[in-house]
Amino acid sequence: MGRQRGKTVVSNTSNLEENAKKKLNKKRKNEENLEQQRKTGKKMKTDEKNDEVISDRSTPEKTQRKKANKVDYVVVSEPKQRRTTKGSRSKSNRTFFTCIRALYVSPACVDYASATNVNSEKFKLFRANFGNLHDLFYEIEKEHLELNQQQLDALESTPFWNLLQVFMNKQITRDELCKCAKGLEKLIKTFKKTLDGNGGFQLSAAGEVFQPTPEEMAVIFGMQVIENGIEDKLLDERKVTATKNDLCIKYDFGEKGQAIKSTDVQSAILNAIRNGELDDLVRLIVFYICQTAFFTKTGNASLPCSYLVFVESVDVINRISWPHLIHKTMMDGIQTNYGDTKTITGCSFYLLYWFAEHCSLIGKRTGKETMYPRFARWDTWNISKAIYNLGSLPLTKQQAASVQLSDDLKMQVENGFEKKLITPLYRNSQLENINLRVGDLEKEVNILKRERDDRNFKLRALRAAMNQLKAKEIRDHKDVNPEMLQVMKKALEEDEVVNQQPQEEEEPAQGKEPTKVQDKDTQHEQEKKPPQEKETLHYQEPPQTDDNDASVTSIAYILMSLS
Repeated sequence: MGRQRGKTVVSNTSNLEENAKKKLNKKRKNEENLEQQRKTGKKMKTDEKNDEVISDRSTPEKTQRKKANKVDYVVVSEPKQRRTTKGSRSKSNRTFFTCIRALYVSPACVDYASATNVNSEKFKLFRANFGNLHDLFYEIEKEHLELNQQQLDALESTPFWNLLQVFMNKQITRDELCKCAKGLEKLIKTFKKTLDGNGGFQLSAAGEVFQPTPEEMAVIFGMQVIENGIEDKLLDERKVTATKNDLCIKYDFGEKGQAIKSTDVQSAILNAIRNGELDDLVRLIVFYICQTAFFTKTGNASLPCSYLVFVESVDVINRISWPHLIHKTMMDGIQTNYGDTKTITGCSFYLLYWFAEHCSLIGKRTGKETMYPRFARWDTWNISKAIYNLGSLPLTKQQAASVQLSDDLKMQVENGFEKKLITPLYRNSQLENINLRVGDLEKEVNILKRERDDRNFKLRALRAAMNQLKAKEIRDHKDVNPEMLQVMKKALEEDEVVNQQPQEEEEPAQGKEPTKVQDKDTQHEQEKKPPQEKETLHYQEPPQTDDNDASVTSIAYILMSLS
């Protein structure tokens, strides 16, 4: 039963069949594990090498496709002889049996798959998606964590609040965020360079090139357009290292290099929620979205430290026009690598929403036809699959008419919410806001000063009128209008009491003793002077106050009119 030279040994075929059966059993076991993992909502994994995961979505159509794609093994035997040299032992010719695995990769929908190695983490076609953001909030719930009100308020102050609410409130499923990579690839291959350098997509055979805009992205993702965004400046000055950035130091990012893994960021987000962090939580979540959806690379699930410049602070996050930044990064990635779709970076899956908004080819999610932001109305799997099932792109005239492809892809704004998003907002920096507040306070102080000066002028007029009455009383040796004089004395005494009360309350609070000795000295000096001079001086130097006494003002006007 051993091997024989130059002949095909049929007896070893049984061993090969057993090996083939083992591999088939292992494949079936992996499929069962994948099915169980889909039900639990966890990420799918496979143990067998070169075993392709066709999709995250469990549908009867894909199950039948998987069953049809069973592995066929072909036994090939080939006699080979080895020449012997002098002094060496003669060796028998060995028969090589090669197991060739015939894989059928469906041209229809391979999500998260590479054309070269489906299990490779180095090159995955169109990695960017919202699935990781969806899983993040499920992980938060799994860890029994809950965002407090201050953390929610901090997130609400960012341009990402409308987008985050969809996932926080579980308004979309993981399956509805998957995509058919071949369908998206078909759409991207219609890219054409334009004279203005921006580029667009030739969707119709008529030859017109349609260009996505940042304003359309703002409406679809629910982000505010900023008039004086600082994204261009930040793109030119991306100089952040792991050894100097506060997030890297605090959460141990980039220890082995300049790239930050998404798993590390997710762990840091969970820790920030536990510790009640505010600014750190906002910055980490925004960076996580950038890492997994907006600026995604083709390599491992990581992003260079240089992108931390976009989350340097909450103030920086709010001053970036994110629709412009994300749109620019996406179009640059497509324009650079559209010939090789495996190397396209950025938020390419956005094009599926963009295409769906401008034709009637795809139906919206049931019951979500008017939901905001608009991306939540769509199932990206249905969009990408419908694009793939099209005969060809660009569309012919008849096809364009049948799907109601608009001549101009200008999105119609539906309500005030969307109109506000696309209206450029001028956003001040934190320093500018402080300076504006200082200016407002200075204006308030100036108003108070003018009111104080006006009141003091009226008080001086009242004192002058009172002194005139007293002088006339002394000169004529008789009372002159004693009722008016009594009213004036009472008004000045009330003004004096109102002025002295705050001083007596503030002085002990400042750690100073009340000035009782100074009051006695003042009283002793006044006792040395003639009675009439003492009484007159008592009303000449009353302390100033910021209270506007209407009674004093009215008496002053009366006395001034009498004189």
